[in-house]
Amino acid sequence: MAQLIGDRLRCLRHDTGLSVYQLKELTGLSHETIRCIENNKSIPRVSTALRLAKLFCVSPGVFLIVPNDFYSEKLTVRFKNLRYMLGLKQNEFADLCGLDPSVIRNWELGVTEPNRQSRYYIETILELCKGR
Repeated sequence: MAQLIGDRLRCLRHDTGLSVYQLKELTGLSHETIRCIENNKSIPRVSTALRLAKLFCVSPGVFLIVPNDFYSEKLTVRFKNLRYMLGLKQNEFADLCGLDPSVIRNWELGVTEPNRQSRYYIETILELCKGR
């Protein structure tokens, strides 16, 4: 069974021997924020996930991707999670794909759909990532 985001944070914190207080000091997050995340009462903001990822040397996706979302039927959800997993902002991901950042934003919001060639490219990348 896939771990929830809070469980992942708690495991990483325990594995590194950090107390909640130490994590608070290292990240600048409040005690309450850490507890809410660890108790699966909230999902961290992207900025929080980036701080935690840097501290634990993991992908920001560890703190952003909800179990089973990576395998969602919705391409927009899977696409956004791929970007999170890579630790990229929309504009960085757009540069990597050779697209305008507004295209990425609109895809993730479901405002527009990728064209056939882009959809094939995205599906191929997602399939490669699924096997890892």
